[in-house]
Amino acid sequence: MIARNSSFSFRGRSVDVREVGRALGVGYVVEGSVRRAGNRLRITAQLVEAATGAHLWAERYDRAVEDIFDI
Repeated sequence: MIARNSSFSFRGRSVDVREVGRALGVGYVVEGSVRRAGNRLRITAQLVEAATGAHLWAERYDRAVEDIFDI
């Protein structure tokens, strides 16, 4: 597991996931976002194999903000 501070150095930049994997010495990378629109919250997450860039899993959650703990 890598500290959150280490991954923040890539925030806001368009970087290939293979480069991230090499720089951090990890086999897998979790990417995602959280967006809020009014009382709705959309969370997206995907698991990517760092060596190949292959997507292994992805999910999107779209719920009312008051249901945040149901996600």
